[in-house]
Amino acid sequence: MTTEKRITQVREIDKELTELARILELLQWDQEIQMPIKGVEQRAEQIECISALIHKRYCSDVLAEHLAVLGADKESPPSNFSFSEQDWSLLQVLGREQRRKRRLPEALVRRLAREKALAFTVWKEAREKQNFDVFSSVLKTLVELTREYAGYIGYKHEPYDALLNEYEPDISTEQVELLFQELEEVLKEIIANTEEQKQFVSSLLDYKVPQEIQEAFHKILLRKLGFDFQRGRFDQSIHPFTCTLGSHDVRITTRYRKYMEAFFSTLHEFGHALYELQISPQWYGTSVAEGTNLSIHESQSRLWENIIGRSRAFWEYWYPSLQDHYQGPLKNTSLKDFLHNINKIQRGNIRVEADEVTYNLHIILRFRMERLLIQGKLMAKDASEYWNHYSKELLGVVPRNDLEGVLQDIHWAHASFGYFPTYALGNLCSAQIYHGMRQDIPNLMSDLQQGHYENIVRWLATHIHAYGKSKSTNEILESISGESLTAHYYNKYLIERYRTSE
Repeated sequence: MTTEKRITQVREIDKELTELARILELLQWDQEIQMPIKGVEQRAEQIECISALIHKRYCSDVLAEHLAVLGADKESPPSNFSFSEQDWSLLQVLGREQRRKRRLPEALVRRLAREKALAFTVWKEAREKQNFDVFSSVLKTLVELTREYAGYIGYKHEPYDALLNEYEPDISTEQVELLFQELEEVLKEIIANTEEQKQFVSSLLDYKVPQEIQEAFHKILLRKLGFDFQRGRFDQSIHPFTCTLGSHDVRITTRYRKYMEAFFSTLHEFGHALYELQISPQWYGTSVAEGTNLSIHESQSRLWENIIGRSRAFWEYWYPSLQDHYQGPLKNTSLKDFLHNINKIQRGNIRVEADEVTYNLHIILRFRMERLLIQGKLMAKDASEYWNHYSKELLGVVPRNDLEGVLQDIHWAHASFGYFPTYALGNLCSAQIYHGMRQDIPNLMSDLQQGHYENIVRWLATHIHAYGKSKSTNEILESISGESLTAHYYNKYLIERYRTSE
């Protein structure tokens, strides 16, 4: 068989895999947004069926032969073949995923898919009852299955490595721990130095803004930033998320509790969506047509949510509009006092409500805790008790109930162990990327002050988004800053920001 024929068949198989993955995402989006509660059993069977079908396609002997002959497991193209850059990127992405999939037995893939689908409903019930015991046995099952999953995937040092590498392939658990130790030291120093902050208007961020007013304002924000509603949707969910169903169908959600929490979660999800919407058309319909590793994906959401979204320059444009739409105490609050409130460092229980300093401690708590769960050093039944103890030690607060504690995140109900660290790693990347952006866009501050985002959006497309999965985290960071992932830029950013406190 000729090389061109093999590549053509690989493209066809990859297109089918991509479409099946999008169908699976649609089933999961529907479950979280609009599926009737009694549909969960059949939905679990549907998700199990599609997951097994994807697994079979990845593990087929035909695909394995094509990838092996074409050298997809090599670091560079074999000299006896001539590939386009596009085809070689596809072979590498597809090859990495296929090698992982072939290590997994179909029975495990089926069971894990089904248990995750069922777990979502149990997690919702546990949250409603504010009782971790309702979810405890489900968590135990998911941890056991995930540990088994890691065993099949394989790892060099510990099972958690295999899970972390699902989301960030080029880093080890120990490397993450070292980065987090360096980060934790800086975070605690900043918190200690800002404990005696001025008094803030306690009601400013707590007063009620009708959901319909918030939603209308968020749509104005999204359109101004560049979200294309002809290629995307904006909905409400229990836990905010972004879902890519195709290159022209990217959906984001937010949740409406405190109005600035909803604002920042919308801004956060916009960062994810913009990434997916700006991937180069050359990758459409392929496995490369999605964001690269999650550290970079999270860097995009955190860049918009925090570095841009909490800056004075951003609010010089948006604050008058926010005051007009939301009224209340905002009408008589200066921009300076508003900025102090949204950037206030405050110990709290809820991760998604946390300021950008303590947020990282929330991630460190989850990372170390789920690492212990996977190692078998922490039993699932003890998760709530351990959470409360470690929250007190690390964050200085104890949840009033399980809803504020171990049940607040959806990730463990999805068996997404290894995901949490990428939030903090994304923070590190965001500052490293922002450093490069500021050097390349000399009018960045004036653009933000005037509500002009075209240069920022274009820069992100050129340096990050367009490549999809064809570049790794470190390849992107090195092209922007000349360095691989480091905590230096983020630590420097936080120290400078909270030294001026505005």
